[in-house]
Amino acid sequence: MRIGFVLVLAVLVSVPSPISAADCVGLEWPVEGAVVAGFAPVGRYGGHWGVDLAVPEASTVRAAGPGVVSFSGEVVGSVAVTVDHGGGLKTTVSSVGERLVVAGTPVVAGQPLARSGVHDGRPSVHVSARIDGRYVDPLPLLGCAAIRPAGAVRLVPLP
Repeated sequence: MRIGFVLVLAVLVSVPSPISAADCVGLEWPVEGAVVAGFAPVGRYGGHWGVDLAVPEASTVRAAGPGVVSFSGEVVGSVAVTVDHGGGLKTTVSSVGERLVVAGTPVVAGQPLARSGVHDGRPSVHVSARIDGRYVDPLPLLGCAAIRPAGAVRLVPLP
């Protein structure tokens, strides 16, 4: 008699759409700070396409997850660093004061990427996320690396 098991994972967190807790990709917060401006895109090009986190100027900004730096430079007067995490996911930290990595650099989660600067007149960091080129609210993706599945994992016998 063959006995097998199926892994069943219950979602422990409720996250507003279009991203759900099932989309957790294990990203860490690049900096710890209060959200001072949320994700609020307007139309095709307007609004706010990320979140701003208040942090003291020159704070260390870290990679949210492993990947390769795909961009490190200036865009429309804002200094930015983008990490390609693979699978269509990219995160960008911008309005940074100093870049610590160059394009092509492999990074691990938590590795320093930059030092924070000033955005919209206040010390903060702008964080954005794209999945397959589409901007998404980064908040549901950040911090989900800390979710421990042990309380949500249950083995059940195969039929």
